[in-house]
Amino acid sequence: MLVTLNLIAFAYHTVAELTEDLWASARHKAGTRIAFFNHLRSITVVLVFASWRDLLATLTFEQPPPRPP
Repeated sequence: MLVTLNLIAFAYHTVAELTEDLWASARHKAGTRIAFFNHLRSITVVLVFASWRDLLATLTFEQPPPRPP
């Protein structure tokens, strides 16, 4: 079961990187995959985003982050 979920996650990340420009840009700006997910985890602890697009645009510095609640 865990192996299947891991393979699904890997496939999802690969598809996202190939098809979603904001995702690829955010990953590129972060450097490594680990750094990207660390940024993702740390920013979502204090900020609430209306959509994934807003979150990724903030990670790529295309728009300012929302105000904390």
